[in-house]
Amino acid sequence: MELDTTFYEEDDYLLLQLKKYLNYHVSASLLYFLSFFTLIALFIASLSALIFAFYLYYVLLKVKKYGWITFFTAVIIIPSIVSFFLIDKSEYTFTFLMIELGVFYFFCFIFRFVVNDWCEEISWKMLRNEEKKEEEEKEILSQKYLNNR
Repeated sequence: MELDTTFYEEDDYLLLQLKKYLNYHVSASLLYFLSFFTLIALFIASLSALIFAFYLYYVLLKVKKYGWITFFTAVIIIPSIVSFFLIDKSEYTFTFLMIELGVFYFFCFIFRFVVNDWCEEISWKMLRNEEKKEEEEKEILSQKYLNNR
C-alpha cells in the first residue's frame, strides 16, 4: 500500500519515508537464524547502519532539525570516528563495533517515537487545512446562495 504523496511537501514526505524505515520490523525467526552466522549478521547490521546513518543525516538536514543533528553527531558520529582511529588492536575492534552498533540502533529506537510524533503533527496539519478549505467552500456557497436570493 503506497502513500498518496501528491499533497505533501518535500520535507513532510521525507519524514513519512523516515517513519516507514524506522518502524520496519524484522521477524524474530530471521534474527534467530542470523544468530548462527554472527559475522555475517554483524556485517549486515554494520552496513545497514552506515547506509541508514547517511540517509538519516540527510533527512535531518532537509527538515532543518539542527538540535537532532547535533545530538546525532555527538552520540553516534564522533565516538565512531574516535574509536576508529584510536583502537588499533583487533580484539577490541569487535567489542567497540558492537557497542557502537548497539548505541546506533538504540538511538534509532528512541528516535522512532519522535519521528512518529512529527508525522502525527503533519497529518493533523493536513486535516486542519482540509477542514479550512471545506469551511471556506461552505462560506462561498452560502454567500452565492444569499446573493442569488
